[in-house]
Amino acid sequence: MGAPIAMQGEPIGALIVQDMNHEHAFSEENMHFLSALGNQVAGVIYNVRLLEESRRHTFQLETAAQIARDISGSLNLDELLKKAVRLHLRTI
Repeated sequence: MGAPIAMQGEPIGALIVQDMNHEHAFSEENMHFLSALGNQVAGVIYNVRLLEESRRHTFQLETAAQIARDISGSLNLDELLKKAVRLHLRTI
């Protein structure tokens, strides 16, 4: 018995349950449960991806703000470029 895991209509995986001893071991109710579980798993994966994307975006904004603060506080171009590279390397 299997149920897809889909996000926004796109399959990203599947939940598979098998009884090696009984070919028809699962009922229609079991299939509905597995499908509902697949939908819940897809929701969790989607939320985790959104959270990670949000964290990455926040870090990029913090880095840009730090660079802006450094630019406003210094006129030494070489030093500013070094700081910008160091901050950029932290985002990779």
